[in-house]
Amino acid sequence: MANTSCLTTTPFSLTGDTSFDDQQVSFQLAFNSQSDRDTVKAFEWYLDENLVIDQNLPELTGEVACGNHTVAARILTDEGWSGLQSLDFTTCFVAIGVDYTLAEQAVPFVDVNMQIKDQVTGAIIKDLYWADSGTLSLNTLDKFSVEVYAVYTSVLPGAVMYLQVTKNGEVVFEGTKPAVALSENPGSSIIFRDTPASTDHYELFAASYSDPSLNYTLAEQLDPFVDANLQIKSGEQVLADVVFSGSGTVNVTKDEPVTFIATVGQDSVGTTNPTFNLTVTKNGAELTNQTHAANAGAILTYDTTMESGAVYEMVVSTHSD
Repeated sequence: MANTSCLTTTPFSLTGDTSFDDQQVSFQLAFNSQSDRDTVKAFEWYLDENLVIDQNLPELTGEVACGNHTVAARILTDEGWSGLQSLDFTTCFVAIGVDYTLAEQAVPFVDVNMQIKDQVTGAIIKDLYWADSGTLSLNTLDKFSVEVYAVYTSVLPGAVMYLQVTKNGEVVFEGTKPAVALSENPGSSIIFRDTPASTDHYELFAASYSDPSLNYTLAEQLDPFVDANLQIKSGEQVLADVVFSGSGTVNVTKDEPVTFIATVGQDSVGTTNPTFNLTVTKNGAELTNQTHAANAGAILTYDTTMESGAVYEMVVSTHSD
């Protein structure tokens, strides 16, 4: 129930619900006392800024078209007409459910924010600027929007913002954009707009990601020489191929499948128990540590999917007793 007070010598309030399930509406003017009520000589009612004819009563009832409206009223006393008291309301209101999730990449940080707005009133229904999830209701009559944006520009490689909208169990929208601060680039936000029906249910998922970094090293024993080679592949694409001792970094897209390969091309001469080793770590935690005799044709492999924001280290080394 909404209640707005008018500060005049004859105080009154305009009361009524702000939403109605059907087209039937009812509003009332309330006074502090009967003596205040007795000072009123006339009433005027307005609907969407149009004067309601033949409505000289402290109540307004009737049938109003489905949608968003504004009702207003004023009173006439010996002092003249009062100011207008107004109230926004909606007819044929049916609430629909919206589940929302905001998932920011925390380490290393990639910023993302999500705003859900009522496109009719411009009001912010939900304003999210940290990782959170929940449920809210929207009016089926209102066109709403979801905007995903960044406040801080990410310096991480491949840093992006992502928005997915599911409607009644079906993905109806997916969008990504670089995680660039909105203040620097007004076109950098992701926006989804829709007008829901009474049976609709939405799931909103906003997130931020960055590509992982992949560092590699080949460290061969040189004297006496023990051979090894390293290769990094994504499908059939070779990302790195090293046949002499060396190191470097390659760019890899998040969720990309990658194979780490260590091979031996030739037998060692004049060495005892030559071996080669493949080690892969993610964020300092060991994923694999494999050792094999360094005979020509020997191979060690490890498959993984590159996770957002992770730092991978691949080291291939050789040694002998």
